[in-house]
Amino acid sequence: MGGKSSEKWRIPTATFDPSVDTHCAVQKFYLDNRGMIQRHDYFTDVVKRNAPHYCMGYKTFDGFVFPTRR
Repeated sequence: MGGKSSEKWRIPTATFDPSVDTHCAVQKFYLDNRGMIQRHDYFTDVVKRNAPHYCMGYKTFDGFVFPTRR
């Protein structure tokens, strides 16, 4: 998996404790070779659908790197 044919993404899965308010208890994050999130997948508990978000346009603000587009 990945954006380029030679690029492999790591796919860690986060499972949140029921005490954490979140839109979905289980979420997957697709990380590129630099450790940047390229995609974020989750199943919405409310509308019962899968939702993938692609992240891009990374910029640095006060030393923190964030995607500016999804």
